[in-house]
Order: sequence, then structure tokens, then C-alpha cells
Amino acid sequence: MVICVVLLVASLRAPAKRRWPYLVGTLMTGLTVFLLTPFVEVIGSHPLWTGPTVPVLGTLDVTTEELRNGLFQALRLVAVGLAFAVYALLLDHDRLLAAAGWARRSTLAVALATRLVPVLERDARELRVALRGRRVELGTMKLLSPLLAGSLERGLHIALNGIMTFTKDHKQRDPARSR
Repeated sequence: MVICVVLLVASLRAPAKRRWPYLVGTLMTGLTVFLLTPFVEVIGSHPLWTGPTVPVLGTLDVTTEELRNGLFQALRLVAVGLAFAVYALLLDHDRLLAAAGWARRSTLAVALATRLVPVLERDARELRVALRGRRVELGTMKLLSPLLAGSLERGLHIALNGIMTFTKDHKQRDPARSR
């Protein structure tokens, strides 16, 4: 519980426009786990509520042990989500990865993954503005396909620019060709 409070306070230091998707997603997921756990677990002997008997599921009941376990699992999930939010919103990824010199092979993958969420947030915001100008409203799930296509296209352009820059620099610096 203390870890969740500390991470929540730390994540509240981020700009409000950037932090709300992280906080809403994390807290709603934790609340869902807390609310569903008593109905999917069958533990404990101290019932707080005994509900109807459903043919396939049996008697629906809520016990103090199920609530305690649901709260414990929800807090664990919220702590992980808030830790990711603090990492994504507040840390300087370049300095952090530069300090991990022993992890050279995974540095690129981690750097790309940590930059993906903010870039997708920006792209989704820009796409919504463009669609709103055309008086079109798309739900969150319908935005995923254009966002994925846009990020793949951007990655292709970056890779092509890198290849062109490398071959151009390589041709200029090749001692055999300068003779």
C-alpha cells in the first residue's frame, strides 16, 4: 500500500495531459481486479454476502478472505502500473540506458520500447485532431490500425534514411575510391 502511494505521488509530478492515460488505465485495472476477484475465487469461511446459486458456477458469495486477496492482487498490479508510469513519464531514458553499459545488446530494444508509448500518444492526438476537422469521430480501438500503420511507415522511413546516410558517408570516406 505504501509503495502504491509513493508511486502515485511520484507520478502526479508529471504533466497532467501526459499522466492521465497511465493513471486511469492503471487504477481502473486495479479496481477491476479487486471487484472481480471475489466472484472468481472460492476461498474463505467468513462470508459477507451470499448470493444466488448459478447452475454452472455454483453459489456466488463474497468472503473477507476473497476481498483481502483481491485487494492484495489489485495493489500489486497498481504498483507495477504506477512504476511503469513513473519510468515512462519522469525518467531520462538516454541517461538511464547509458548508465547500463553492461546491457549493450538490449539497450536498443529498451530505448525503442520506452519511446513508443509517448510517440503513439502524440500520433493519436494528432490523428484525432485531423479527423475532428473532417467531423469524424473514431473510438480508441479503431485508432489502433492507423497508428500501427503510421508507426511502421515512420520506422521504414527512418531505416531508409539511415541506409542512405550510411552509404553516402561510406562512399565519401572510402580511401580506395578517393584515389
